[in-house]
Amino acid sequence: MFSIIFTDTFGPTGGWCWLDVYQTNEHKYLVRKLILVFYLVNWFFIILTTFFIFKVIGILKNQSIQSNKNRVILAIYHVLKWFPIIQIICVVPSTINRIYNVLDQPPNFVLMIFQTIFGSIIGLGYLIIYVRIPYVKHALKIFYYKLLKIERTSSDSMINSNDIDVSVSQNPLI
Repeated sequence: MFSIIFTDTFGPTGGWCWLDVYQTNEHKYLVRKLILVFYLVNWFFIILTTFFIFKVIGILKNQSIQSNKNRVILAIYHVLKWFPIIQIICVVPSTINRIYNVLDQPPNFVLMIFQTIFGSIIGLGYLIIYVRIPYVKHALKIFYYKLLKIERTSSDSMINSNDIDVSVSQNPLI
């Protein structure tokens, strides 16, 4: 069962990637196509997500009636706009490195290091953005108070159950 891991089934692999982009065998063009398709699809969805998030923010800003519910939703989307921005920042180095590889350039150690660092910190960036979402911030504050057994005041919360149809304490995802 585990013998497939230790065979050359997927071709020779490099130290930085599961596909060796510097190989000289007959699979070289297939590897190039796989890399190009991966990055084209990846960038398509990054651009699509960015477009929709900023479109929703624009619609919410232009609404004439600014209820508490709309303000809370707008606050959430203002935090969510950072997700595609972080993704763009973290995917640019790997895209540049792979374009460089596909053009038959010799390995560039600096580009590989940047690709590795930025590819690794994308999760940390998502975490930092995620804890800034008002619902999550509120849930973490409740958890903190329960953990330390501190009495809360009514001004401790930014989100009231009147502002949103489902209150944070009833939300099963939190």
